[in-house]
Amino acid sequence: EILKVMPDFTNKEIATWRSLDLIETLLHLADNNFEQQVNELFNYPRQHCPDVLVLGLLQINPPITPLRRDLLNKLFKVFLSPHPNSQVILTHAWHSQSIQIKPILILSMAEWYLKASQEGDSEQSRLGRILDIAQDLKALNLMLNAQAFEFVIDLAILSSRREYLNLEKWIQDKILEHREIFVSACVKFLQRNVPGILGPTPLKEENIPKQSLQI
Repeated sequence: EILKVMPDFTNKEIATWRSLDLIETLLHLADNNFEQQVNELFNYPRQHCPDVLVLGLLQINPPITPLRRDLLNKLFKVFLSPHPNSQVILTHAWHSQSIQIKPILILSMAEWYLKASQEGDSEQSRLGRILDIAQDLKALNLMLNAQAFEFVIDLAILSSRREYLNLEKWIQDKILEHREIFVSACVKFLQRNVPGILGPTPLKEENIPKQSLQI
C-alpha cells in the first residue's frame, strides 16, 4: 500500500472497498439506471475510508463516468484540507496516466477555494494551501493555464507575491490568448477586490483603454 497512514483493514466494511472489481461494478450499475442506489452505497467509504476509495477510483480502468468524475471531485477536496494521506493521494492523482484526472483535480481546487467563505474558512488560507500543493507537485504552470479564471487570477497574484511568477507577463500572455473573456475576468476581479474602483459608475470592460491592456 502507498498510504502513509493505513485505514483499519480489520474492519470488514472498510476492507471491502479495497476491491477494484467492486468499484468498477458499482460504477457500471450507476450507468445503467441505478445511480441513486450506487451513490448511497458510496456514502460509507466517502465518510470512513476516503483514501481507499479515491485510490480505487484512480486505479480502475476507463472510462471516467459522470459518477466517477463527481466522486473524485468531492474526494479530492478531503485531501486539499490537511490529512495524513494528502501528499500521497494528491501526488498519485496528479501523476495519473489518465489525462482526464488533472482537470478534475484543478476544478476541485477551484471549487474548494471559491467556497471558503460560505464554509466558514479563510480564502487566503486555502489559496496558500493550494499554492503549496502546486509547488510540491511542480504543477503551477499547468494550473495557471486553467480557464477557471476567478480562481486562476487569485492564484497568479499570490504566486507573484511569492516571486514564483512574472505577473505582468502572465497577464499579457493571457490577454493575447483569451482576449475579451480574460479581460472581462480581470474587470470582475477588480470590482470584487478593489471596491473603491467602482465609484459612481461601475468599471466596465469597454471603458478600459485597449492600449493599456496591450491587446
